[in-house]
Amino acid sequence: MRSYYFIGVIALLLQGCGRPQPSADQANEKSMVGTWTFPFPDGDPNIHVKLRANGHWDSWSHTSPKFPPGALQAGRWFIHDGTLFCRIEESRFRDFPPGMAFTFDLKSVSAETALLTWLDGKREVKWTRVR
Repeated sequence: MRSYYFIGVIALLLQGCGRPQPSADQANEKSMVGTWTFPFPDGDPNIHVKLRANGHWDSWSHTSPKFPPGALQAGRWFIHDGTLFCRIEESRFRDFPPGMAFTFDLKSVSAETALLTWLDGKREVKWTRVR
Protein backbone atom coordinates (compact mmCIF):
# COMPACT_ATOMS: atom_id res chain seq x y z
CA MET A 1 0.00 0.00 0.00
CA ARG A 2 2.85 2.39 0.81
CA SER A 3 4.43 1.84 -2.60
CA TYR A 4 1.18 2.92 -4.35
CA TYR A 5 1.06 6.04 -2.20
CA PHE A 6 4.72 6.84 -3.02
CA ILE A 7 4.14 6.29 -6.76
CA GLY A 8 1.07 8.55 -6.62
CA VAL A 9 3.03 11.35 -4.94
CA ILE A 10 5.84 11.07 -7.51
CA ALA A 11 3.31 11.16 -10.36
CA LEU A 12 1.73 14.35 -8.98
CA LEU A 13 5.12 16.01 -8.59
CA LEU A 14 6.18 15.13 -12.12
CA GLN A 15 2.95 16.50 -13.60
CA GLY A 16 4.01 20.07 -12.80
CA CYS A 17 7.47 19.57 -14.28
CA GLY A 18 6.23 19.23 -17.85
CA ARG A 19 5.31 22.88 -18.36
CA PRO A 20 8.06 25.40 -17.69
CA GLN A 21 6.79 28.61 -16.15
CA PRO A 22 7.74 31.87 -17.89
CA SER A 23 10.35 33.95 -16.13
CA ALA A 24 9.45 37.35 -14.68
CA ASP A 25 11.30 39.00 -17.57
CA GLN A 26 9.31 37.00 -20.15
CA ALA A 27 6.03 37.89 -18.43
CA ASN A 28 7.01 41.57 -18.30
CA GLU A 29 8.03 41.54 -21.97
CA LYS A 30 4.61 40.18 -22.89
CA SER A 31 2.94 42.88 -20.75
CA MET A 32 5.02 45.68 -22.29
CA VAL A 33 4.14 44.92 -25.92
CA GLY A 34 2.07 47.79 -27.28
CA THR A 35 2.13 51.54 -27.80
CA TRP A 36 2.95 53.83 -24.89
CA THR A 37 3.26 57.56 -24.32
CA PHE A 38 5.41 59.34 -21.74
CA PRO A 39 7.09 62.69 -21.08
CA PHE A 40 10.79 62.69 -21.96
CA PRO A 41 12.59 64.20 -18.95
CA ASP A 42 13.67 67.75 -19.73
CA GLY A 43 12.31 67.38 -23.26
CA ASP A 44 9.28 66.51 -25.32
CA PRO A 45 6.22 65.94 -23.09
CA ASN A 46 4.53 63.61 -25.58
CA ILE A 47 6.87 60.83 -26.76
CA HIS A 48 5.26 57.70 -28.17
CA VAL A 49 7.02 54.33 -28.09
CA LYS A 50 5.82 51.18 -29.79
CA LEU A 51 7.28 47.94 -28.40
CA ARG A 52 6.55 45.09 -30.81
CA ALA A 53 6.30 41.39 -29.92
CA ASN A 54 9.11 40.65 -32.41
CA GLY A 55 11.59 42.63 -30.28
CA HIS A 56 11.63 45.82 -32.40
CA TRP A 57 10.68 49.29 -31.16
CA ASP A 58 10.35 52.80 -32.51
CA SER A 59 9.54 56.20 -31.06
CA TRP A 60 7.96 59.33 -32.42
CA SER A 61 6.40 62.60 -31.29
CA HIS A 62 3.19 64.27 -32.42
CA THR A 63 4.14 67.57 -30.79
CA SER A 64 7.76 68.19 -31.78
CA PRO A 65 8.06 70.96 -34.38
CA LYS A 66 11.71 69.98 -34.98
CA PHE A 67 10.96 66.74 -36.81
CA PRO A 68 8.50 65.76 -39.52
CA PRO A 69 6.19 62.81 -38.83
CA GLY A 70 7.93 59.48 -38.66
CA ALA A 71 10.17 57.52 -36.37
CA LEU A 72 12.64 59.52 -34.32
CA GLN A 73 14.45 56.38 -33.22
CA ALA A 74 14.13 52.67 -33.79
CA GLY A 75 15.86 49.48 -32.77
CA ARG A 76 15.49 46.32 -30.71
CA TRP A 77 14.20 45.92 -27.16
CA PHE A 78 14.25 43.30 -24.41
CA ILE A 79 14.00 42.98 -20.64
CA HIS A 80 16.83 41.46 -18.62
CA ASP A 81 16.91 41.20 -14.83
CA GLY A 82 14.02 43.65 -14.55
CA THR A 83 15.61 46.31 -16.77
CA LEU A 84 14.06 47.41 -20.07
CA PHE A 85 16.70 47.92 -22.76
CA CYS A 86 15.84 49.89 -25.91
CA ARG A 87 18.90 49.53 -28.13
CA ILE A 88 19.11 52.29 -30.74
CA GLU A 89 19.75 51.12 -34.31
CA GLU A 90 18.38 54.20 -36.15
CA SER A 91 18.24 57.75 -34.80
CA ARG A 92 17.63 61.32 -35.88
CA PHE A 93 19.50 62.58 -32.80
CA ARG A 94 23.26 63.10 -32.70
CA ASP A 95 23.17 62.85 -28.90
CA PHE A 96 21.70 59.33 -29.09
CA PRO A 97 23.48 57.58 -32.00
CA PRO A 98 23.02 53.97 -33.11
CA GLY A 99 24.72 51.56 -30.73
CA MET A 100 23.54 53.31 -27.58
CA ALA A 101 20.60 52.11 -25.49
CA PHE A 102 17.99 53.61 -23.24
CA THR A 103 17.58 51.64 -20.04
CA PHE A 104 14.73 51.76 -17.56
CA ASP A 105 14.35 49.77 -14.36
CA LEU A 106 10.88 48.30 -14.46
CA LYS A 107 8.95 48.93 -11.23
CA SER A 108 5.47 47.74 -12.26
CA VAL A 109 3.34 47.05 -15.31
CA SER A 110 -0.44 46.96 -15.57
CA ALA A 111 -2.85 46.95 -18.49
CA GLU A 112 -2.88 50.77 -18.55
CA THR A 113 0.41 52.00 -17.07
CA ALA A 114 4.03 51.09 -16.56
CA LEU A 115 6.14 52.67 -13.84
CA LEU A 116 9.85 52.82 -14.66
CA THR A 117 12.96 54.42 -13.23
CA TRP A 118 14.80 56.61 -15.72
CA LEU A 119 18.44 56.06 -16.75
CA ASP A 120 19.85 58.18 -13.95
CA GLY A 121 18.19 55.96 -11.33
CA LYS A 122 16.59 59.00 -9.71
CA ARG A 123 13.49 59.91 -11.71
CA GLU A 124 10.42 57.76 -12.05
CA VAL A 125 8.68 57.84 -15.40
CA LYS A 126 5.08 56.80 -15.92
CA TRP A 127 4.26 55.29 -19.30
CA THR A 128 0.59 55.26 -20.29
CA ARG A 129 -0.71 52.71 -22.78
CA VAL A 130 -2.23 54.20 -25.94
CA ARG A 131 -5.38 52.47 -27.16
